[in-house]
Amino acid sequence: MRHVTSSPRHCIGASFASGAVALAAVFTGGSPAVAAPMAATATNDAGLFGSQDPSFDGVFRQSMAILGLIATEASVPTSAVDWLLDQQCPDGSFVSYRAEPSQPCPAADPSTFTGPDTNSTAVAALALAASNNTSASRTAIRWLADTQNEDGGWPYLAGTASDSSSTGLALAAMRGADIPRARATKQAAFAFLHTLVATCTAPISDRFGLSYQAGANVDAFSSTQGLLGLSGTLPARTKEQRRGGPMAKCAPDGEVLNDRIAVARWSMHQINANNGGIPSSFSPGETDWNSTAIAVLGLVNNGFGGNATDLAVGALQANVTEYISGDGDRAAALGTTLLVTAATGENPRSFGGVNLVKRLKDTLQR
Repeated sequence: MRHVTSSPRHCIGASFASGAVALAAVFTGGSPAVAAPMAATATNDAGLFGSQDPSFDGVFRQSMAILGLIATEASVPTSAVDWLLDQQCPDGSFVSYRAEPSQPCPAADPSTFTGPDTNSTAVAALALAASNNTSASRTAIRWLADTQNEDGGWPYLAGTASDSSSTGLALAAMRGADIPRARATKQAAFAFLHTLVATCTAPISDRFGLSYQAGANVDAFSSTQGLLGLSGTLPARTKEQRRGGPMAKCAPDGEVLNDRIAVARWSMHQINANNGGIPSSFSPGETDWNSTAIAVLGLVNNGFGGNATDLAVGALQANVTEYISGDGDRAAALGTTLLVTAATGENPRSFGGVNLVKRLKDTLQR
């Protein structure tokens, strides 16, 4: 594997944002008041990756697929980028899916969890930037900046409470932006995430992890996606990784003093303690391969945790079919795995014996 010693050196599954709102209710002990997905009604989704109903994850999976292909220097079909551009609302935002892009974008409705959302917009902004659609990307970034809550975090939908997962994604998008007030915006987001980091006195399994919102339990979904925002952007910026990593620093009262390092240590501990795969927070006894893949990207961005990264990449290779398949190949999982190969120097056309590029392109609707 690519990681060298120097002295110093996506339940979710298919998409690490799809279903975020329902999971938020689980994290906080509430009832998921999520409207049933409306069936896609578009007569032509040419250019969309994946055959599954796109109602909850169309923009998200398209963006991850585009990012994965670009990161591995594979060609991106023009129709795929055109599909994403057609989904953008005039104000720069994205909803999870617009069956009829010619129709006005709906307003955010917290009661049904519909309307423009920060998760779709953040990953779309990254995909558009990577595909050289700079103007569209910056418009999306500006919408994100305007949607930030006063506490520094981002909600899934404007007008709702901030959460660590949405904040992690928005931060990852902001980190790749060059717009006025971006620095202050990011600093406020870091401060919000700090409030959700489990302290140095928490049980070892939770210590340094992130909860979705205040009062919720630490979970893999929040911790790895939050780490992504704390550590960098997408695609992950390839660099040599130290085998281990610096220790988390603690104040006398147990408060964490270096959040980015601390949350990375949580991911490293989970990977090392579980043979490379981070356990699912929602299905006991199962592995959350999506959170495992996202953790790899966060660790690479951090530049340390090479031992854990190697262990996780090996586990992903051994279980790649389980991760990318399910009611047809999953475009978001394929895109995320491609991002992992690009970050770690693995072969995207033979990862665990799977040609990820071909499998992803084969899902393109024509």
